[in-house]
Amino acid sequence: MPDITLTTEQTDFIRSFPKKIYGKGETIICQGDKIENVYFLSKGDCSRKIFTDSGEEVVYDRRTANNSSNDFIAAIYSYIIEKKSSFTYSTENGCELNVIPQKTFMDFLSGNPEIMHGLLFRICNR
Repeated sequence: MPDITLTTEQTDFIRSFPKKIYGKGETIICQGDKIENVYFLSKGDCSRKIFTDSGEEVVYDRRTANNSSNDFIAAIYSYIIEKKSSFTYSTENGCELNVIPQKTFMDFLSGNPEIMHGLLFRICNR
């Protein structure tokens, strides 16, 4: 199962949430941060990485906005209540994100199980 492309209705719902704009190289979430919101990458690109105990940066993947389940950032951490991020997410060339409150995102997933399947598929194939 590939990433799930969002419907117009799903996209409109997500884009109704406040936007945050980040410039090139800015940090969205730091490794160890408590996750309280889910972010949707609506424009631009970002990377997911960790910093080792010795300070080495290891890039796991890069994402470019494509209106799919892959555009959710910190979705699974948000789903697992009280979970802290294992990764740092930062912009590559700047990006625009919609900020979705955790509870609202949970309700969204309840009504859109195909999105949850897309998120789980992404985790299983890492």
